[in-house]
Amino acid sequence: MKKNKLPGYDALKRMQKSGNKSQLVSYEKDDDLAIIELAISPEVDGWIVTNDTFDKLDYKRDKDNKVLLKERQIYKNDYDWNDIDSRLWGVIKLSERGYHSKSYYSIDETWHIEGDLFFHTGLKKASLDLSSIDPYIKLRKQLDFIERGVGTLDVQCEKMADMDHELTSKIKHLILHLHPYVRKLRNSLPTPTIPERKTLDDLLVVELKQICINHGLKRTGRKSELIERILDFKNSK
Repeated sequence: MKKNKLPGYDALKRMQKSGNKSQLVSYEKDDDLAIIELAISPEVDGWIVTNDTFDKLDYKRDKDNKVLLKERQIYKNDYDWNDIDSRLWGVIKLSERGYHSKSYYSIDETWHIEGDLFFHTGLKKASLDLSSIDPYIKLRKQLDFIERGVGTLDVQCEKMADMDHELTSKIKHLILHLHPYVRKLRNSLPTPTIPERKTLDDLLVVELKQICINHGLKRTGRKSELIERILDFKNSK
């Protein structure tokens, strides 16, 4: 930042020099090691998402033409590198040295970047908090779960009819009374409100689809189509 005269450098330096309560910790040239120490610390116990092998490369040399050593060589006996390797996402250990890199470590395709989006093949999608568009979303989802469960019970009773007709008839009779109660519970919840256009523009597609689900609308199409469909429904009310 200093070299390229980027804005914000002075502010970061001030954050770094705030006495004993520094707001910013800088590791200067050892930032890779700082990440490693952070990941292996008991407080964090984290993954390291990187394409850095922490290994020396022949083409990186100092002014005396000596290969620059990296963390694996400098701190060979200071860290458990098998443990560190088990935490790496984006780097894989090979059974033999790579022809060009002369290293046992190679970059894999665990993750990649597309523009400002980050994709990771090993991670499940994060659960989205939709309470901002519907504060009763968790209750509605639980009622959906209960309703599906009641339907499953109904199917199982059909399959067990020959085993104990009297028992399955009794269960089916009770099941018939469950459906109305679930509907009553659902109808007791306030109807979700539809945000203004400005808010809709800022929502994710999955959030827009949830609004469509809440109001019984079709949930296919691009973001612009979803917004128009929601607004058309709102204006028709």
